[in-house]
Amino acid sequence: MAPQLSDIFRRVAEAIIAVDRNWVLEYVNEAAARGLDRQPEDLIGLGFWDVFPSVTGTEWENRCRKALETQVPVFFNETMDGGVFEVRAYPSPTGLTILKSQISHRDHEQALQELNESLERRVAERTAAAEKRAHELRQLVEELGHTEQRTRVSLAQILHDHLQQLLVAAKFRVRGLQYVRSPADLAEQTRQLEGLINDAIDEARSVAVGLSPPILQERGLAAGLEWLCRQFEEGHGLTVDLTVGPGTEPRLDDAKLFLFQAARELLMNVVEHAGVPKASLELRAGAPGFLKLVVKDQGAGFDAGKVIVRSPSGFGLFNIQQRSELSGGALEIRSEPGGGCEISLSIPVPLRTPLAPGLLPPRDQPGERPPPAPDAEDQPIRIVIVDDHEILREGLANLLESNSRIKVVGGAGDGAAAVELARRLRPDVILMDITMPTMNGIEATRCIKSELPDCRIIALSMHEREDMERAMREAGAIAYVSKDLPWDELNSVILEILSEK
Repeated sequence: MAPQLSDIFRRVAEAIIAVDRNWVLEYVNEAAARGLDRQPEDLIGLGFWDVFPSVTGTEWENRCRKALETQVPVFFNETMDGGVFEVRAYPSPTGLTILKSQISHRDHEQALQELNESLERRVAERTAAAEKRAHELRQLVEELGHTEQRTRVSLAQILHDHLQQLLVAAKFRVRGLQYVRSPADLAEQTRQLEGLINDAIDEARSVAVGLSPPILQERGLAAGLEWLCRQFEEGHGLTVDLTVGPGTEPRLDDAKLFLFQAARELLMNVVEHAGVPKASLELRAGAPGFLKLVVKDQGAGFDAGKVIVRSPSGFGLFNIQQRSELSGGALEIRSEPGGGCEISLSIPVPLRTPLAPGLLPPRDQPGERPPPAPDAEDQPIRIVIVDDHEILREGLANLLESNSRIKVVGGAGDGAAAVELARRLRPDVILMDITMPTMNGIEATRCIKSELPDCRIIALSMHEREDMERAMREAGAIAYVSKDLPWDELNSVILEILSEK
């Protein structure tokens, strides 16, 4: 150490000690030596831990060693010898300089008071935040309870006022058939009965779509949002410009449904408040691990600071905001009177990894299809019916086999079973439902057509035609028919397809 610095350090009140990288004392000023009842020159060359054995194995030692190893200064307070001392350790490439100064009783009390005030302030802030969150959770639970009750009442009303009345009317028609004498009257009564049943089917389909659109589960969020935009244009006259970025398909159904419901609510806000015929909807990747849903319009706008977040529909901005925040996301509203509105929803979601179409392992056996007869025209058309409702499979099979040219050779309750059955029986035609457990009809069709390209697959579904037809045709289906199609028309479709083969 330079003589000038040594002379200055020797007189200061703080204890100053310098050691080399082997913890050998290189310098000790008078204040440090006085605390040991020694002379400074008697301590030079001694080991630090031999001179200060009381700090060996303490946090004091750990922090000083860390400062020397990392070359980062450390500062801490230490209670020793009946007082409180501030310790500062400054590392250098050649060693460590340690300064120790006693904090006065008054300074110590002031430091404790400041610490207590800081802790009390933090506790108050966290308590207020916890109380606010608890209040918001109570509001959310209350809102969800009201939503459930409204949904129950709405469903009960639909079932009683619409679906139940249609079924009762159909039952009366069935009872009246026994009194019909004329074949022409019987045909008319049957036509009217079928019309009532079709109305009941349409009503049930409408309820199912309102609760959870099947397209959302079968084809994903992007397809669900496309469907939603069409619904708003057809039902409300709102043209929605949809943009879906890459890598935005959530892996979890809950996240998919939440984003879909949020998009529907935000677009409904545009319909009810913006007063414009156009809006934009964008789904894109946000921060890493987050998806961002943005709805914009150039309409009336509002004061974003005074927005009412509840909605009579039960899925208002309040619900969206609370659910997003509970999951670690956020809802941001940007709007001003006359300046349009932009609402952004960000939520953390695990994304679905794009996979190649799944194919079940192919079988080597040739299958059990009987060899063709000499006169193929006399052979019946062999059909497999795939649907997860056994009563529907049985009813459809009975109707189809009323035609002597058709033979139902098997049935399956899910897509995976349908693939196995197709390999084994190699039918001419498969009537394929779409929504099924284990494997849906789209994937099953893709698997079957990859192995049996000559097999004719007809999509058979309760869904709206525009939702699923494109997906089924892309998978390999040759036709798409509704389950409520009159059976004789389905029979004609089958015969027409086979005649084209």
